[in-house]
Amino acid sequence: MVVRGLVIGSILLAGAACGSKTRVAGTETKKVNAIELGRSINADHSIKDKSDTFQPSDTIYAAVETETLGSATVRIRWSFEDGQLAGEATQPIPSSGGEIRSAFHIFKPDGWPEGKYRLEVTLDSTVAGIKEFRVKKG
Repeated sequence: MVVRGLVIGSILLAGAACGSKTRVAGTETKKVNAIELGRSINADHSIKDKSDTFQPSDTIYAAVETETLGSATVRIRWSFEDGQLAGEATQPIPSSGGEIRSAFHIFKPDGWPEGKYRLEVTLDSTVAGIKEFRVKKG
């Protein structure tokens, strides 16, 4: 079965707090502070109702908080349990760097198949975090 989805959006806003890091000469230059999933998003682009379990008809939101000393690129890949790509998106981090929250969402008009899914987050070309979640009815 082929899983196809639409990555509908990504947004930037300030964020905060600790995670995967890239180091240059002992100085921390890039890190992912947090990865959260949920069914909706707040005005500040944080996840409103965090969840790891979704209904087939849900829009799935992800908020990725990063901290950098300069520009970078956040890339997300949504995949189904057997590794099939369900969607992907990238969001540039501005050269001003700092604490940034990137928000993404994905929707499948005919519904998500039940099963296990995975969200992989990379910061530039380094895997910075993985969040697993499930889609099931009821």
